[in-house]
Amino acid sequence: MKILIFIRILFVSFSALLLSTILYGQEKSQFTLNGSFLNLRKGDCAIIHFNLYDTDLRLDSIVTADGNFKVQGELTEPIWADISYVITSNKDGVFKRTQPIRYYGFIDKGNTELTFIGDSKQVAHIKGSLLNDEKKELDDKMQPLTDSLMYTMSRYFSLSDSLRDLANTEEESIILKKLSRVNEEHEELTVRRYQSEHRFILDHPHSYYSLWLLAQYFRKEQNVPQALKLLSSLSSDLQTTVKGRNLKRDLQERMHIQVGNIAPEFSLPDKEGRKVALSEYQGRYVLIDFWASWCVPCRAENKKILEHYSGLQAKNLSILGISIDTNRDHWVNALKQDQLVWDNVIDLDGAISKLYFVSSVPTNFLLNKKGEIVGRNLDLEHIEEILSREM
Repeated sequence: MKILIFIRILFVSFSALLLSTILYGQEKSQFTLNGSFLNLRKGDCAIIHFNLYDTDLRLDSIVTADGNFKVQGELTEPIWADISYVITSNKDGVFKRTQPIRYYGFIDKGNTELTFIGDSKQVAHIKGSLLNDEKKELDDKMQPLTDSLMYTMSRYFSLSDSLRDLANTEEESIILKKLSRVNEEHEELTVRRYQSEHRFILDHPHSYYSLWLLAQYFRKEQNVPQALKLLSSLSSDLQTTVKGRNLKRDLQERMHIQVGNIAPEFSLPDKEGRKVALSEYQGRYVLIDFWASWCVPCRAENKKILEHYSGLQAKNLSILGISIDTNRDHWVNALKQDQLVWDNVIDLDGAISKLYFVSSVPTNFLLNKKGEIVGRNLDLEHIEEILSREM
């Protein structure tokens, strides 16, 4: 499980292709968002905040006491928005404020009606927005899968918390094995989610939501060739939107770290300060392993690699760990605690992580003797399988 987890609430549908056809030019269109709150009690007040993504548009916060609000503006393409609100009340001099309640969805051209139910997370209805209808329909279809993913994440973090103060104990070993099983379960569920999103994109080549979903899918999976193929399957109108052009540019910029390409050269300091260059490993298989001292799954993976290290060495594999820690002392302490015997360097300024487009840890790259990338984010079983096949 990646330590940087992006939790999305998907509101998606499998609407008819004809209804999903949306053309977006570069001319600005007017949008109106009419909002209302049900069940606001006398004396209650709703404060609404708008957090808009991938746009220069900014919307001011709104305060409403009668339960109604209206927002207008201009846009060239649909905007993904995080609309949050709190309900405040002042009864008999006692001031209360709810925790922020969030709704994620699109602000699109035309008129959209959005109704909330007081201090409930439930959205009563959305009217006038095809994109949000599509999102909600797919979200409903995927709800059991989403619930399972949330449950495994909850178990994972609960187990991670229990690892504190258990270093090098028998109980730690038991918990790490449980973490590994939960991680495998989470990865299987994630693959199923990607498959559902993949199918939606292929079945809806004219839907702007397919383009948006592809951008999110790519951020997670980072399978550039597959993402480029999916992008080319979308309508030309979608590919020429700002989002479509930006996505294509981002994908092409990452081609140099795809399987089959030579891994970019770099050099970083080890704990003694000696610069270690990737080119020093020419002629050997090398596993570049990005990790961090604060990353629980990374530390668990360290222990697993340590157990198999002699066997990996026998297959001519070298390991180069790259810490993304920003605190050198924390990194050095982790090296000592985990008793790591392979080469380790630290990327304090994040330059190499950026070069390799590492957005989460653990992340690894397996290189062959020529320095070509032959795999990414591989587990030990697959690494040993590749090494055995090559030998």
